[in-house]
Amino acid sequence: MKKVVLIIAMLFTCVFAKAQKEHKLFYDNGIVKEVGQLNANGKETGQWKYYHKNGKLWRIGSFANGTLSGDVIVYHENGLLFEYGNVRNGKENGRWTAFYNNGNFWKTGKFKDGKAKGKWKFYYEDKNALLTDVVRYKNGKREGKLKRFHRNGKLQNTGRYKDGKQIGKWVEYYEQGALETFGFFINGQQEGEWKRFYEDGTLMSIGIYKENFETGEWKYYHKNGRLNAVGEYKNGKCINEWLYYDDKGNLLKKVKY
Repeated sequence: MKKVVLIIAMLFTCVFAKAQKEHKLFYDNGIVKEVGQLNANGKETGQWKYYHKNGKLWRIGSFANGTLSGDVIVYHENGLLFEYGNVRNGKENGRWTAFYNNGNFWKTGKFKDGKAKGKWKFYYEDKNALLTDVVRYKNGKREGKLKRFHRNGKLQNTGRYKDGKQIGKWVEYYEQGALETFGFFINGQQEGEWKRFYEDGTLMSIGIYKENFETGEWKYYHKNGRLNAVGEYKNGKCINEWLYYDDKGNLLKKVKY
């Protein structure tokens, strides 16, 4: 009985082996580009390896009847780890983690059916792994509050997304915490009054945006608070007469646009 089982197993192995065909593709320079197995239907099966043009491993993953599934590892051209995570039915699922090409941590977050979801964290490229962005995703698009940080850990930007577009009030801060800019977005475009400040809190500029372009009268100020320039915009371009002043309030020139 054992001999019969062994013979059947050997026959099955032989048939299975014949049903598979090794696949290799090369770059023009002769370096292997990809290598793996094809099933009887000519679709990828089992483990596949892909290579950079310099011969270093690029990606390794497994296929089932032509569909990528399971753990996937991707490498930079210099051989260092780029990212890793899980794929289900050809789409990213679960947590994925990525690294810069110097080996330092870059970002981490989760996917569902190939689309980013939930909280994602992004980091600066230096070795200290300092946080740069914290933002949530829904169906692959940014959703909810964004926080962006300076390298010293202090808040740089804050605002909200809806369906991947910026909405509501957005605020930007200098590295030491002073207010730099604030204004509003509607459906991903700057709208309404925007203000920008010097680091000491003095107003630098004030004006209106319409559909992402400066419009109407804008005023710019010197650091001592005196008027620097005043004029009008239309669709982001200067129009009509602009007046320019020195930091003592003296008119320097008039420019017609």
